[in-house]
Amino acid sequence: MVAVEELRSPQTGTDVDKKEYEEFFRAAYPLLARYAQRRFTPELAEELASTTLLTMWSKDLAAPEDDGQVRSLYAFAYRILDGHMKNKVRAEASRRKTIHRVIDQPVTPDVADEVLSTRWPEWVTPLPLTDLDLIELVVDGYKVAEIALILDCPPAAVSMRLQRAKKKARLLWQKEVDRGRQREAR
Repeated sequence: MVAVEELRSPQTGTDVDKKEYEEFFRAAYPLLARYAQRRFTPELAEELASTTLLTMWSKDLAAPEDDGQVRSLYAFAYRILDGHMKNKVRAEASRRKTIHRVIDQPVTPDVADEVLSTRWPEWVTPLPLTDLDLIELVVDGYKVAEIALILDCPPAAVSMRLQRAKKKARLLWQKEVDRGRQREAR
């Protein structure tokens, strides 16, 4: 973790307003780490949260002046974190493929496929990935307001998307139940 006292703007070379950055860092860090822990170990999630905040600092962003700007800054942080998480998954998949090429054995499935396939039952896979992510955030204990911040949309939009995702999941579940009944009847 970077010490706040050592921060200098990479573009201007001047000291960053340490107090403003430290306040944002202290508030955002646990939220970002919690979000990353949905897919990674706590240690890696903390590393990704730190890297995200360091990336934001390197952008030399102005301090937010109102609640709307604060909300936008958090949404930007979650988008950066998502990018870092995707990069980590791709890097791990690439590392595994390289290892298998070197030892001349077949390549195992992509890490991202393993994460999705082990997390959800097969009957859920027809749901769009955006719906799965939304449902997963709720299952992971996020409230509608927190999800709205993560997705950078109003809470009403999250509620509507969640309603639609639940409806689609219920229909898929009913189809699965009907298939099970048909198998038992045979």
